[in-house]
Amino acid sequence: MARIEADEAGGRVLIRTQYRERDLVKQVPGATWDRDADAWTAPLSWGVAWGIRGVFGDTAEVDPSFTDWVRRRWETREAWLDWARQQTDMDDIAGLGETWEALEPLQRVGAAFMAAAGRAMNLDGMGSGKTVQAIVALRARHARGHEVLPLLIVAPNSMKYVWRTELGRWWPEVRVAVAGRNAGERRAAIAEVAEGEADALVINWEALRLHTRLAGYGSIRLRRCGDCGGPGDCAACGGGDKECEACGGRRRVTPASCETHEKELNGVDWAAIVADESHRMKDHTSKQTRAMWWLGQQGGPGQTRLALTGTPVESSPDDAWPQLHWVSPEDWPRRTQFIDRYCERGWTPYGMEITGLSANGRNEFYQVFDRMHVRRPKEAVLPYLPEKAPPQVRWLEMEGKQAKAYRQMEEHMVAELDGGLAVALNPLTVHARLSQLASSWAEVDEEGNVSMALPSNKVDALVELAEEMAGRPFVVFAESRQLIDLADAALEKVGLRVGRVTGAEGAMERESHVQAFQAGDRDVMLCTFGAGSEGITLTRADTIVFMQRAWSSIQNQQAEDRVHRRGSERHERVHVIELRSLGTVDERRAEAWGEKADRQQEVLRDDEVVRRLLGVA
Repeated sequence: MARIEADEAGGRVLIRTQYRERDLVKQVPGATWDRDADAWTAPLSWGVAWGIRGVFGDTAEVDPSFTDWVRRRWETREAWLDWARQQTDMDDIAGLGETWEALEPLQRVGAAFMAAAGRAMNLDGMGSGKTVQAIVALRARHARGHEVLPLLIVAPNSMKYVWRTELGRWWPEVRVAVAGRNAGERRAAIAEVAEGEADALVINWEALRLHTRLAGYGSIRLRRCGDCGGPGDCAACGGGDKECEACGGRRRVTPASCETHEKELNGVDWAAIVADESHRMKDHTSKQTRAMWWLGQQGGPGQTRLALTGTPVESSPDDAWPQLHWVSPEDWPRRTQFIDRYCERGWTPYGMEITGLSANGRNEFYQVFDRMHVRRPKEAVLPYLPEKAPPQVRWLEMEGKQAKAYRQMEEHMVAELDGGLAVALNPLTVHARLSQLASSWAEVDEEGNVSMALPSNKVDALVELAEEMAGRPFVVFAESRQLIDLADAALEKVGLRVGRVTGAEGAMERESHVQAFQAGDRDVMLCTFGAGSEGITLTRADTIVFMQRAWSSIQNQQAEDRVHRRGSERHERVHVIELRSLGTVDERRAEAWGEKADRQQEVLRDDEVVRRLLGVA
């Protein structure tokens, strides 16, 4: 029989078991053997308490020290959860006065929740004002005596200056530095905070890993410079000489590229960190995820951490684990344990696949997850938005050489194109070529590079659709910039004024295109998912057209949200039109997207939340 004790001074749980129960106790999140204590130990946290209950049930002998801690933690959590829900009816919180009154009721609840929790996730749907809620929550914590400055905000590149603007509006006393595009500008911005000239830094996700050391994960080896125990220069050539027999051209790991070296961000004691669009951490092996983990480890348990995203899960529950681990590593210490306890697994020819939450672990997962996040779906946050019409799929046939090339690539991994043969050497390349050929003809240049070209069944269908729109504005999304280029030329040829957000435009040009479209000076906006699915508003249109769907369910949803958001209430309905080529990867992509959306809702349970908020049984 296991005996459970709480060691509050050490912040841990002691689990004393018999030898035969060793495999059972390993299922408790974060459990490790402590030789000195002669017991298994785990972090003293809410998640571990539920893990112990799930593993041992009623069979364990529970010491009063642990029972008392759980009771007090329950009462405390329930008290601040109830308190947060009641803030919608209060006139003021922590002396914020007019700032608090300016918030909408649902925003007050979200802000109060994060202010009380300190480490939490805001998973509200698009348009809820998660940025504003986070700022007010930080300001409220500051007013109540919690340290939240210096503040680090990690956001998409397109949102950096939005954060500066919103901080200026909702917390004008905070001095904000924004990390620029090059390394020198970023270092200068970080130095402003380090030297006390600024209180907050906003930096984009892609640049984060360049200015902090990284956390390790599993068997991933961190690159080390000579000062950190890594290899030094080659004694024979100094490094970089590909003809050198001693090193084969191996270059020295410099302090700048070293992954264990303390860097600029590590020189600041960040009291609070905000992860905007925290689903950017879904890959537990990526450098930007491990950069965030290290900054969390550096800040310790007293650091305020707020994760903001409307889409924490893309295709399976384990997408959320890296974010949960960053917010509360005590509750979610190890990915393998997370999968073992909470996830249903299947097997494919490519290996293990997470297919959803397991029946046995689902309730335990919800008990821990629900007490660290707030979620109001878009239907609850913005009930006045127009309804979305049922999606309209326009099935397109491929004809002539486009169809011939597609079938050649599908059957033989090679296709005869203008300029030569396109050869695919692996399944990934085959899929990329099929995605191109499902949308247009392609050409090969002298160096073997494949590019999309006319004729294109999707460009032809888009021109026909533009004629049907009869001057009404619409928005177009595609994965491929080359396909956008073809559409741009075809639409301009028929006299339409076209704006673009594809990543090829600078920030100023991009913003000018968006403003021109919203003002009525553009008829069509052409966007790629990478550049246009976040941070822009295109509500002048009531129709969005997908020439291609993204594989990412998150990008698909965010693309639709460019049109279906605050400001779209001027329309009776919002229409989604998808162009699909018959018998191609377009169909398989649509099936995969639908499966991912189902798995996402298994975690978020939006229907249940909406019914509860509306008082519907």
